[in-house]
Amino acid sequence: MQIDTLYVHPTVTKDDYIIPMGVIGLMNSLNLNIKGIYDYELSKELLLSTKIVAMDLHGYFHLKKIEELASKIKSINKKIKIIIGGYTATILSSVIIGIFDIDYIVVGDSERPFKELVHNLLFNRPIDKIPNIISRRIKTQHSYSTTKDEFNSIDSLSLDWFPSYKNSIKINNPHFIPTLRGCLYDCAWCYGGKNNQLEICRRKQLLIRDPEFIVNDILKCEEDGKIQEIFIMGDFFDLQRFNKIDFSYIKKIFSRKYNLHFYYEFYNLPSIKELRMVISCFKKCTLGISFFKNHGQSFHLNDMEKIKKIVEFVQKMENAKLIILGDMRMQPIKDYGKFFINRYRNVEVKNDCLWRMPVPQYCSVKNKKDNQNQFKVFYNMSKVWKLEYGLD
Repeated sequence: MQIDTLYVHPTVTKDDYIIPMGVIGLMNSLNLNIKGIYDYELSKELLLSTKIVAMDLHGYFHLKKIEELASKIKSINKKIKIIIGGYTATILSSVIIGIFDIDYIVVGDSERPFKELVHNLLFNRPIDKIPNIISRRIKTQHSYSTTKDEFNSIDSLSLDWFPSYKNSIKINNPHFIPTLRGCLYDCAWCYGGKNNQLEICRRKQLLIRDPEFIVNDILKCEEDGKIQEIFIMGDFFDLQRFNKIDFSYIKKIFSRKYNLHFYYEFYNLPSIKELRMVISCFKKCTLGISFFKNHGQSFHLNDMEKIKKIVEFVQKMENAKLIILGDMRMQPIKDYGKFFINRYRNVEVKNDCLWRMPVPQYCSVKNKKDNQNQFKVFYNMSKVWKLEYGLD
C-alpha cells in the first residue's frame, strides 16, 4: 500500500512515547494516506512504499538520532522527501539544512505551511510561495503563525493512523490535550518560554483555545475508551491571575464530571477551593505543584506552610495524588522532600533538575558563528544523551 506521508518519531529514552502535541493535528489535517511509527518500527518495505517522511525535532537530544534516521531513510529510498519541524529544528535550521540529509525544514508554527508543502510536493506544484519553509535551494519568509480558528479546530484525537502510539496511552502515559501556545514565564530551560515563543513562532501574545473545544476533546477521550489519562498543558488558574482569561472560562471546563484520570500542574500554589474544583471533576487526579514560585522560573521557594496545607488537603481526597517538583541538587529541597515523603501518603517528590538544563536559544540567522557554536554544543550533548541523561 502506497503511503503519502509517513510520520517517524525519534526515540532515545523510555519516555519517548510522547510525541509533540501539534504533530497529531498536523498529520490529521492532510487528508491523505498517512501512517505514524516510532523509529524502531522503521523497515525497508515501509520506506519503499513511502513518498514523504515527516519527523519532529523538538528536543535537542534528538539531533543525533534525526541525523542517523535521515541517512538511513535516504540510503533505502533516495526519492523520499524528508521534512522536519519543531523548536530545535527551527532554532538551528540554518546549520541543520546544510549538514543533515534533510530536504525541508518547516520553521515556527506549521499548521498551514506543512499541509501546503506536503500537498505541493505530492502534486508537483511550486513551493516558493509557502511561508516558513527552508531548503538548500529556497528560504521563504517566516511570516506565518497559527490563528485562533486553526488552533480551535485542531484534531488531536484521531489516532488510528498511529497504532503504536495509541496503544501506549494508558495510566502514567497520558494523552495531551492542546490548550494554549506560549507561556507567561521565560524559563531558560524551556522551549515554550515567552522569548522563544516570540522569536520562534512570531507570536506576540498567548494563543488560548476556547473552552468549548477543550471540553469537547476531553469528552471524546472519555468516549474513546482506550484513553485512560489526559494531560492538560497550562494552568488555567494562573492565566486567570494574570487576567488572560476570566473565571467563566474555567467554569466551562471544571463544571462537570469526567470518567478519566487527569494530570494537571499548577504553575503557582493553588487555593483549596481551586484544588477541590479540579479534584471533584475527575475519576482520579494526579496534581503537580512546585517548591519554586512561577512554574519554577525562579529559585524563590514557595511558602512551606502553604504547601503543607495543600498536602494535607489532598490526603483527604481518595481520588487524588500530589507530586511536588523541585531541583534535588539543592539541600533545602532534599530536606523538604524527605519531610513530605516520610510524613504523608499519596505524595511523591520528583527531581526536575534534568529539565533545568539549558536549551538552544533563538539567534538571528545572520549570526552564523553563534548558530554554529550552539549546534556543536547541543549536537554533542545529543550523542551522549541516552548514556548520560536517558531514563533507561
